[in-house]
Parts: sequence; structure tokens; C-alpha cells
Amino acid sequence: LAISTSAVMHASGAIKADYKWWWALQDFFHLGGGLVLLAACMGVFCGITSFMHRLTLRISEVIGATGAPFTMQATILGLVSARPLGMHVLWGSTYIDASKAL
Repeated sequence: LAISTSAVMHASGAIKADYKWWWALQDFFHLGGGLVLLAACMGVFCGITSFMHRLTLRISEVIGATGAPFTMQATILGLVSARPLGMHVLWGSTYIDASKAL
């Protein structure tokens, strides 16, 4: 956003300074750094989501192995695997919570 805004301001003449060639290096550095941070955050969040899905399956295995009554198993699994109302987009790979989408 900062890079595109700066480019538009320079092109429209809103900034009364000549664009220096070494500013392009700074722009590419910030663009690359932003993309790396974005990829890292998406990777962490995808990893956490996958871990939580596997954790739900593991909890069901452990509760079943303890011999707990089925009503208790259903109650615990209902609490652990509850998902908020929302929708899946991008071929089911991304989940959007309804409260944040509206």
C-alpha cells in the first residue's frame, strides 16, 4: 500500500522531489519483506488450524479408550469440535467467520 501510494504521489506530482533510483531498492526490500511476513503468518495460522483438527481426533480416541459413557463423550466432543457459523471459500480451503464477514 505504501509503495503504490508513493508511486502515485510521485507520478501525480504531489511530492516535489525527484524519485531516486536507490529508492527502488528500498521499495523492493519492503515488498519482499512484507511477502515473507505474510507467508510466515499464513503458514503459522494454517499449522495451528491443522493441529487443532488433529487434536479433536486425538481427544475422541483418548475419551473412547477411557471407557467414558457415550453421553459424556458426545458432550466433550461437541464442545471441542464446535465451529462458529460461517462459510468456506477458495474450494473449501479457507474459512470465514460470519461475524467477521458481515
